[in-house]
Amino acid sequence: MTNKDFTIYNVNAYYDGKYVRIFATIKNTGNIAIKTIRIDLTVGVSSTITLNLKGGEVGAINDLKIYKTGLAKGKVIGIKFTAYFQDNTSKARLVHVVLQEW
Repeated sequence: MTNKDFTIYNVNAYYDGKYVRIFATIKNTGNIAIKTIRIDLTVGVSSTITLNLKGGEVGAINDLKIYKTGLAKGKVIGIKFTAYFQDNTSKARLVHVVLQEW
């Protein structure tokens, strides 16, 4: 039986005036490998990273910089994490965070 799922935790977002800087921990809680993670900010920008996590493995996003001007410390933004699995299916999670000063 195949199980495709993941958990996101320790999500932090910082803002330096030009970039939203994302830090997060991702655990593949299923048994199908995750190939990539797409990160969409609800303020209209996105980025994709390669992660390659097998079932049970944990990976980190450390200082992923996404260019976006016009934001401010203290603003709440949504971050949608979409995992793309080895079989080309996907699953998404939405997390809301407060932008912290970099």
